[in-house]
Amino acid sequence: MNYLRMAEIFFAQGVVDIRAIVGWLLNEGAPAVALWGVSYGGWLTGLTVCRDLRVAAAVLTMPGVAMNHLTQQAEQFVWRSRRELLARRKAAYEALDATPLSLLNSRPIIPLEKVLIIEGTYDRIAVPGPTEALRQAWSPVECWHLPHSHLSWMVAPRVVGRVIRWLGSRLN
Repeated sequence: MNYLRMAEIFFAQGVVDIRAIVGWLLNEGAPAVALWGVSYGGWLTGLTVCRDLRVAAAVLTMPGVAMNHLTQQAEQFVWRSRRELLARRKAAYEALDATPLSLLNSRPIIPLEKVLIIEGTYDRIAVPGPTEALRQAWSPVECWHLPHSHLSWMVAPRVVGRVIRWLGSRLN
């Protein structure tokens, strides 16, 4: 399987779709557009703010960062077949990580004070190590380390409210 081509299709289409929505909202009269992406959506949000100045602010919640970080999760999987599959894909993922698909190879073109990264300290899907690498690569970007898993933050009203207040302060 051609993983590079597959990634180009899925990731490029995601960024194109997001940019189209941003353009549509602005054309409809929205005074500003902020993005808030979670997991794969956080990864696409990161790729978008590295390419589109029209985005006023962005929140990347427990984002994917690079393909080979998936192999870091392999130890977490109970199923041997899943661990072996990731091990077989390691070389392909390393090739993808040498491209702009890896957030570590790009920087936002919007002001860094308008980008927030949220890391879940108990997350075993978007493991914290890559998120920390992204924070360092995009320094001095703001990063919150929250005591949540990949999904538990969604039922924590204080987190949602805090993010909305953060976005509001960047959009006035």
